[in-house]
Amino acid sequence: MSSDPPKAQNKTLHYVLILLMFACTGFTIARLGGVLMGWLDIERFSWQYWFMWVALLPLYNVVLLLFSLVFGKFQYVREKQRRTWRRIKKLFGFSDKSGQ
Repeated sequence: MSSDPPKAQNKTLHYVLILLMFACTGFTIARLGGVLMGWLDIERFSWQYWFMWVALLPLYNVVLLLFSLVFGKFQYVREKQRRTWRRIKKLFGFSDKSGQ
């Protein structure tokens, strides 16, 4: 008899870890954005406000990868990010190096 947990428990744990990882990432970026707004004296709903949140998107990806490393889901998140970027490139007409 194996001591491995049933697949349903593994799947549930996987989804719980994914949700925690995204929650931690979102909270971190929101707090960082708030601190930056105060530090840079940016008023809410000004053009700088919207520009700052768009500028934080690449940082969100980096923080997401860091939290995925902490939660043990790095491979999963990295593959999802690669797939997403491939789709974005394809949408805007950029092709992969391999010509696929």
